[in-house]
Amino acid sequence: MKQLFSLAAAALLALGAQAQTTFNVDMSCAPEFDNVFVTGPFCGWCANEDFNTMTDYDGDVVYTVVLEDLTGTVEYKYAINGFAGQENLVNDMVDGASCAPVTDYAGYANRQVAAGSTTNDTYGSCSSCDDQIAPVDITFQVDMNQYAEAYAYGGVFLNGSFNGWCGAC
Repeated sequence: MKQLFSLAAAALLALGAQAQTTFNVDMSCAPEFDNVFVTGPFCGWCANEDFNTMTDYDGDVVYTVVLEDLTGTVEYKYAINGFAGQENLVNDMVDGASCAPVTDYAGYANRQVAAGSTTNDTYGSCSSCDDQIAPVDITFQVDMNQYAEAYAYGGVFLNGSFNGWCGAC
């Protein structure tokens, strides 16, 4: 009976090792590209090769590739045009996102998934394209005519988290 249990456990481990990991990435927010691929330590941070180049068979702008034989926790990121561009998730992570937990919060932020799972990511972001807000220019004006000491401080400055509370910049 003990041998039967050991055989069953070995068979389950072998099946787990041969699991398919499916990578899906929404490219509707991405810059113009000719090809997109998934890469990571599992292939030595390889560029687009036949096995890791993603395709969009149904034209919905979600590109997919299925990789065989990945095991454990898989570190990865998406890149385009033979590494001419790659997603940068550092700002997302600094802002509190959790999609790229392998990060130094300055130079890199890479995603992770359990082997045998399916991802549903957005290229270059931890949120969907619909959740992203395009930046806009804002003009601030203040009327200092009623404040006699306006120039006693050398000028009027706008400060906030957007400029690091930089004082007189």
